[in-house]
Amino acid sequence: MSKCVNCNREDAAIKFSVLTWRGSSKENVEFTCCSEECKKEVEDFTAYVNKNVAKFIILIILGSLSFIPFIILYSSTKKDLYGILSLFSTLFIIGFAIFKYPFATPQTNSSFGFRKAVKITKAIGLCLMALGIAVMALFSILG
Repeated sequence: MSKCVNCNREDAAIKFSVLTWRGSSKENVEFTCCSEECKKEVEDFTAYVNKNVAKFIILIILGSLSFIPFIILYSSTKKDLYGILSLFSTLFIIGFAIFKYPFATPQTNSSFGFRKAVKITKAIGLCLMALGIAVMALFSILG
Protein backbone atom coordinates (compact mmCIF):
# COMPACT_ATOMS: atom_id res chain seq x y z
CA MET A 1 0.00 0.00 0.00
CA SER A 2 1.05 3.58 -0.45
CA LYS A 3 1.29 6.44 2.02
CA CYS A 4 -1.41 9.02 2.58
CA VAL A 5 -0.28 12.34 1.09
CA ASN A 6 -1.95 14.22 3.94
CA CYS A 7 -1.17 12.38 7.18
CA ASN A 8 1.59 10.05 5.91
CA ARG A 9 -0.14 6.85 7.15
CA GLU A 10 0.77 3.63 5.34
CA ASP A 11 -2.74 2.32 4.64
CA ALA A 12 -3.76 4.76 1.91
CA ALA A 13 -6.13 3.31 -0.67
CA ILE A 14 -8.23 6.24 -2.00
CA LYS A 15 -6.76 7.56 -5.25
CA PHE A 16 -7.87 10.80 -6.86
CA SER A 17 -6.54 13.54 -9.11
CA VAL A 18 -6.55 17.32 -8.58
CA LEU A 19 -5.43 20.17 -10.85
CA THR A 20 -2.90 22.11 -8.78
CA TRP A 21 0.55 23.66 -8.76
CA ARG A 22 3.42 21.20 -8.78
CA GLY A 23 6.70 23.06 -8.69
CA SER A 24 6.52 25.83 -11.27
CA SER A 25 3.51 24.72 -13.31
CA LYS A 26 -0.10 23.71 -12.83
CA GLU A 27 -0.88 20.11 -13.65
CA ASN A 28 -3.15 17.22 -12.74
CA VAL A 29 -1.56 15.55 -9.75
CA GLU A 30 -2.61 12.13 -8.50
CA PHE A 31 -2.87 11.74 -4.74
CA THR A 32 -3.48 8.79 -2.46
CA CYS A 33 -5.25 9.20 0.88
CA CYS A 34 -6.23 6.94 3.75
CA SER A 35 -9.69 8.39 4.41
CA GLU A 36 -12.36 10.68 3.03
CA GLU A 37 -11.38 13.22 5.71
CA CYS A 38 -7.79 13.33 4.43
CA LYS A 39 -9.04 13.52 0.84
CA LYS A 40 -11.21 16.54 1.76
CA GLU A 41 -8.26 18.23 3.51
CA VAL A 42 -6.06 17.70 0.44
CA GLU A 43 -8.75 19.07 -1.88
CA ASP A 44 -9.23 22.10 0.39
CA PHE A 45 -5.49 22.73 0.65
CA THR A 46 -4.91 22.43 -3.11
CA ALA A 47 -7.81 24.87 -3.68
CA TYR A 48 -6.11 27.25 -1.19
CA VAL A 49 -2.81 26.88 -3.07
CA ASN A 50 -4.46 27.51 -6.44
CA LYS A 51 -6.22 30.61 -5.09
CA ASN A 52 -3.19 32.15 -3.32
CA VAL A 53 -0.08 31.13 -5.23
CA ALA A 54 0.13 34.51 -7.01
CA LYS A 55 0.00 36.38 -3.68
CA PHE A 56 2.74 34.11 -2.34
CA ILE A 57 5.00 34.74 -5.34
CA ILE A 58 4.43 38.51 -5.16
CA LEU A 59 5.30 38.59 -1.44
CA ILE A 60 8.46 36.54 -2.03
CA ILE A 61 9.55 38.89 -4.83
CA LEU A 62 8.76 41.99 -2.72
CA GLY A 63 10.68 40.51 0.20
CA SER A 64 13.61 39.66 -2.04
CA LEU A 65 13.73 43.20 -3.44
CA SER A 66 12.81 45.10 -0.25
CA PHE A 67 16.43 45.61 0.72
CA ILE A 68 17.24 47.70 -2.36
CA PRO A 69 15.81 51.09 -1.20
CA PHE A 70 17.53 50.70 2.18
CA ILE A 71 20.86 49.81 0.58
CA ILE A 72 20.59 52.91 -1.62
CA LEU A 73 19.82 55.04 1.46
CA TYR A 74 22.68 53.40 3.36
CA SER A 75 25.09 54.07 0.48
CA SER A 76 24.20 57.74 0.37
CA THR A 77 23.96 58.43 4.13
CA LYS A 78 26.20 55.76 5.72
CA LYS A 79 23.64 55.39 8.53
CA ASP A 80 23.72 51.87 9.95
CA LEU A 81 19.96 51.92 10.49
CA TYR A 82 19.35 51.58 6.75
CA GLY A 83 21.60 48.54 6.52
CA ILE A 84 19.75 46.93 9.42
CA LEU A 85 16.37 47.84 7.90
CA SER A 86 17.39 46.14 4.66
CA LEU A 87 18.04 42.88 6.52
CA PHE A 88 14.92 43.22 8.69
CA SER A 89 12.59 43.91 5.76
CA THR A 90 13.86 40.99 3.72
CA LEU A 91 13.70 38.48 6.59
CA PHE A 92 10.35 39.67 7.89
CA ILE A 93 8.50 39.88 4.55
CA ILE A 94 9.77 36.51 3.31
CA GLY A 95 9.06 34.95 6.72
CA PHE A 96 5.54 36.40 6.68
CA ALA A 97 4.92 35.07 3.16
CA ILE A 98 6.08 31.58 4.15
CA PHE A 99 4.00 31.64 7.34
CA LYS A 100 0.85 33.00 5.68
CA TYR A 101 1.12 30.72 2.65
CA PRO A 102 2.87 27.54 3.87
CA PHE A 103 3.49 26.01 0.45
CA ALA A 104 6.21 23.41 0.85
CA THR A 105 8.05 21.81 -2.04
CA PRO A 106 6.55 18.67 -3.60
CA GLN A 107 9.47 16.69 -2.14
CA THR A 108 8.73 17.94 1.39
CA ASN A 109 5.03 17.19 0.97
CA SER A 110 5.74 13.64 -0.18
CA SER A 111 8.29 13.02 2.58
CA PHE A 112 6.23 14.27 5.53
CA GLY A 113 2.65 14.55 4.27
CA PHE A 114 0.76 17.83 3.84
CA ARG A 115 -0.14 18.21 7.52
CA LYS A 116 3.41 17.97 8.81
CA ALA A 117 4.88 19.89 5.86
CA VAL A 118 2.56 22.82 6.60
CA LYS A 119 3.65 22.81 10.26
CA ILE A 120 7.35 22.70 9.30
CA THR A 121 6.91 25.47 6.72
CA LYS A 122 5.00 27.70 9.15
CA ALA A 123 7.75 27.17 11.76
CA ILE A 124 10.38 28.24 9.23
CA GLY A 125 8.33 31.37 8.43
CA LEU A 126 8.02 32.23 12.13
CA CYS A 127 11.76 31.73 12.62
CA LEU A 128 12.55 34.12 9.76
CA MET A 129 10.18 36.76 11.15
CA ALA A 130 11.66 36.33 14.64
CA LEU A 131 15.18 36.62 13.23
CA GLY A 132 14.21 39.88 11.51
CA ILE A 133 12.75 41.24 14.75
CA ALA A 134 15.83 40.07 16.68
CA VAL A 135 18.09 41.95 14.26
CA MET A 136 16.11 45.15 14.85
CA ALA A 137 16.07 44.61 18.63
CA LEU A 138 19.81 43.97 18.75
CA PHE A 139 20.49 47.08 16.70
CA SER A 140 18.31 49.21 18.97
CA ILE A 141 20.07 47.82 22.05
CA LEU A 142 23.62 47.98 20.71
CA GLY A 143 23.36 50.84 18.27
